[in-house]
Amino acid sequence: MVYAAIDEAEWSERVSQAAAELVALESSTSELTDAVRGLRALATDPAVAPGFMKDPAAEQALQQASSACDANQTPVIILDEFGG
Repeated sequence: MVYAAIDEAEWSERVSQAAAELVALESSTSELTDAVRGLRALATDPAVAPGFMKDPAAEQALQQASSACDANQTPVIILDEFGG
């Protein structure tokens, strides 16, 4: 069980959906393309497990996205389903 709230199949499906969205974003031209590429690589790693967003590469990509969004006054807002 993943967080005892969803099973492994549902968690895998959610990660797959997020990876598909990242693939779509990768095709855009942006200062964040490299960050998106890095997140996609993490999300599509066959060994991906809960907590992968705490990987330093993921944290760096999220910081890069946050900085870009702050610069254009559209802050990143993350909704955490599990209260973390």
